[in-house]
Order: sequence, then structure tokens, then C-alpha cells
Amino acid sequence: MGSLRNKHSALSGDDNLGELSGECNRDDLLLREAILELLHKHVEIDSSKVRVSVKDHFVSLTGTVDSEQSRALITALVENVNGVEDVVSFIELDKGFDSLI
Repeated sequence: MGSLRNKHSALSGDDNLGELSGECNRDDLLLREAILELLHKHVEIDSSKVRVSVKDHFVSLTGTVDSEQSRALITALVENVNGVEDVVSFIELDKGFDSLI
């Protein structure tokens, strides 16, 4: 479990423009692009406020979504992308969304 924790702690960034913190490799960049494309094309979710970081095939998701269903769907979709070792989701529910309804 210690090595898994080290991988997760290595993930960081508020990088929705395609940059990775620290050293990046081509596989991680391609994996991140595939994840972003998948999320962008999925019509049931709004992933515009979700940031994706990839380091050594471990994915970190941060940001906000409007529902628990969206959060669960995004996490499930990313977990099933070929090449993803593990996903850590720090996606939070947007509390302001409820006040607009």
C-alpha cells in the first residue's frame, strides 16, 4: 500500500491545459489526452470543471460537478480507460448549483 500512496501523492496540479507537474512522459500525455477526449464527448456529464492529472499511469481528478451521479460516472469512465493503473478522485459537489434550481 505504501507504493500506491507514493504514486497518489506524486499526482498534483491544477492543470486543465495539458501540462503535468514534474517529469512527464509521452504515455502519460497520451493517456491524459484520451481521458479528456472521452470526458468531453460524453453527453451525460459536464466535465468542464474537472481537471485531470496523470503520472506514471495513475490519474488524479479534481474540481467540481453538479451531482453525485456525474462524479461517479466520471470516475468509472476514467477507471476503464486502457492504460490507467488507478484513479484518485477529489471531485467535489458544486454546492452553488443547488441554489440555482
